[in-house]
Amino acid sequence: MDFLRNNRRFDFVYGKTPFSDLDCNVRQTETGDELITIYALPDGLRITNVASKHGGAYEWVNWFENTSDRPTEIISELYDADISLPMPHEDPLPWTAFQPEFGDVTAVYAPIGSTWRFDEFCAFADRKEDNRMRGHIPPGESMAYSASGGRSSE
Repeated sequence: MDFLRNNRRFDFVYGKTPFSDLDCNVRQTETGDELITIYALPDGLRITNVASKHGGAYEWVNWFENTSDRPTEIISELYDADISLPMPHEDPLPWTAFQPEFGDVTAVYAPIGSTWRFDEFCAFADRKEDNRMRGHIPPGESMAYSASGGRSSE
């Protein structure tokens, strides 16, 4: 869990200020395969992030709490999983068509949501779409996930 210790794992805008620019008190507690990070802002907003390791997989949950008697600023542009992960990769040879070894690539299993198809809410990292493996992240590239249409399940 080394890469999680100094990585916020999520992002949002508070009022008109990005979370990364906010002055907050940070406290971390680690017990076994669980890392609890508490971010306390001066106006009373407290964010508790609980990250857990399950074998080779990680999960985290964020809780937002107003600990004061005044309303908080507006929370917008919330990304509950905004993180750069260290992933080993294989550099392509300059004179060949490069396809990484299937067992060596990092696969991201993220449910596809409701698509009004037989496979809605399935998480197929190894499905081929547009001549690429859907959930494989090639070296030097990034992958972004978001809901379309403003609904979390779409």
